[in-house]
Amino acid sequence: MIDVKLKKRFGTFNVDVEFSSDSMGITVLAGPSGSGKTTIINMISGLLAPDEGRIFINNRLLFDSGKRINYPVEKRGCGYIFQEGRLFPHMNVKRNLLYGRHSDHSRLKETVSLLGIGHLLDRMPAKLSGGEKQRVAIGRALLMRPQILLMDEPLASLDTERKEELITYIDRLPEQFGIPVFYVTHSVHEILRLSDMLIRVDKGRVESSGKPGGEYHGLGLYDGNGGYLSVFDCGIKSYDDEFKVITAKFHGGILRILSAAPPEEQVIRAAIKASDVTISLNKPENISSTNIFKGKIKSIEETDGLRILVHCDIGAPLAAQVSKASAARLGLKPGKTVYLLVKVVSMIC
Repeated sequence: MIDVKLKKRFGTFNVDVEFSSDSMGITVLAGPSGSGKTTIINMISGLLAPDEGRIFINNRLLFDSGKRINYPVEKRGCGYIFQEGRLFPHMNVKRNLLYGRHSDHSRLKETVSLLGIGHLLDRMPAKLSGGEKQRVAIGRALLMRPQILLMDEPLASLDTERKEELITYIDRLPEQFGIPVFYVTHSVHEILRLSDMLIRVDKGRVESSGKPGGEYHGLGLYDGNGGYLSVFDCGIKSYDDEFKVITAKFHGGILRILSAAPPEEQVIRAAIKASDVTISLNKPENISSTNIFKGKIKSIEETDGLRILVHCDIGAPLAAQVSKASAARLGLKPGKTVYLLVKVVSMIC
């Protein structure tokens, strides 16, 4: 659990944020470069002093400018993972893991096993890949028995293969170690894969916050190309091995997703691009699309002068992108009942 209210002034750029998360999973702090993400996580860790505010972590008051409370870094109970592993180059992996007077030596075997680094214990950092270095850094932080794990864009310097390798380990951390994670990123893929709670910041301010599922729609989540995404957590009903189709249930009804293999989990996260959704005024018949939803238009948002986003309620929020000309021809407006045809559904995890 984390609860913060912080202010920090840097000349013309000011950070002024207030947010809380009761998630014992992964809380993601997301925003574009220069939005204040690293400043916020550094204030939480104690590496940077706020001008004013308060910081609670797991109901423990770490900073309060009004009460003149300011715990030093080493007494905050925060494990911090940076963009690079920051391992000691003259120490092998085992010595790096056990560095620090508060390291829990009794959990070394369990930790290296869960992180898959047991075969690296005698290796020097120079002989490790980027992903291996980050796993060692995570292990070192966990062995300090922190109250929370802070991670500042830990995948930023890794290639795609190493990112996918490490993201699986990060996703399991809260459950395997019983520790909440506060994760900073600007990557939509990481947001979708990891977030149990999402806080979006820009220009030093909190824009929105909420839990995953259809609520992502309300958070204005865009993919890396500026396209709008609607995201849902779905429960698996069945998998058709002949046609390679997952049938899943979500608040909007039944979703069918093409997948070469059955899902490993009973709950998956799916994303639908607004550009992959078309609108019909009548219920379509005899067409190839199997994902058709009846809904009501909640609002209409102009994007680039040529296209608009049509925000609909199908039992869950779903957005469609259409041209202004098409919207005018169909007479689209809030309150109108429409049918939404989904061409492509992406399974995130």
